[in-house]
Amino acid sequence: MVLEPAGIQCRVELRHQEDALPQELQARLTRKPVLIGWATVNIMANEMEKSRFSHAKSKTQLGLEFRSIEETLRDEVGWYRSNGYLPA
Repeated sequence: MVLEPAGIQCRVELRHQEDALPQELQARLTRKPVLIGWATVNIMANEMEKSRFSHAKSKTQLGLEFRSIEETLRDEVGWYRSNGYLPA
């Protein structure tokens, strides 16, 4: 899956531990938070085809509105940049 909101390219591939372990090591060495950990990658890979959720009930009963993935990722990347976790 490739997400490209507002000109930001990020490739999401679930290849289990080989993607997450180097990030965890870098996070420990730099004392910065890990962006995606080994446990999270394993959970995502194992649950990817098992879990399907609908937010319809939360919209109708609670009146919640959800943002698009593009808007959410744009804000998230902006936060990481403004806090020094990504280059400006």
